[in-house]
Amino acid sequence: MTWERIASASRAVVCVRVRSRREQGDGAVCVSCLMHGSTVSGRALLRYTDGARESIHRFKYEDQWSYAPAYAGLAAEEEPAAFRDAACLVPIPIHKSRMRTRGYNQALVLAEALSRETGIPVCDVLVRRRATAVQNQLSSHARRENMRDAFALVPQAEEMIHSLPPGDLLLIDDIYTSGSTIEEAARTLEQTLDGRKVRFFTLALKTVSSQGHSSVTI
Repeated sequence: MTWERIASASRAVVCVRVRSRREQGDGAVCVSCLMHGSTVSGRALLRYTDGARESIHRFKYEDQWSYAPAYAGLAAEEEPAAFRDAACLVPIPIHKSRMRTRGYNQALVLAEALSRETGIPVCDVLVRRRATAVQNQLSSHARRENMRDAFALVPQAEEMIHSLPPGDLLLIDDIYTSGSTIEEAARTLEQTLDGRKVRFFTLALKTVSSQGHSSVTI
């Protein structure tokens, strides 16, 4: 499947609460809002359909770094509001053990590509304190427990963030499912905010229709 077909087929049928491109779309609600309510607002580029799933899997696990500029270009074109008022892009970190096996952090690669498109700097200020279980095999409650206290700030984080111009901190990740990763990362950043908001941008959003027909298995 070509990138053009992936983008066309998957383009954001989005959460009506997690505000994405089609704010008046088909009434889809993400798993996070349906189950426990989202505490961090944000936007997603794609619906997590088969095409997007395959593309993101290759980007994340099969060294397809070249996908990042395509994602970033589409995001800048289709989702400019996601980056408005952002002072920096903060990638969600992976644990050093996963970095050893995978060789790269897909969220950082994406953030760097988005930075080149938007001119917004990357602030790599979070670290993963411990290796967490793979989220896609866990329930919503288990995901939140799995991510509890998973992140910490690098020593220079406050200095880096306080030196930025006014604006929000925009967390960057590949997929938004339950919101547990994003929410825990935002909680970790709280001590550095100095009046700033934390928002997120992800490549894809897993949704549940307002009629209750799930597009994913949690």
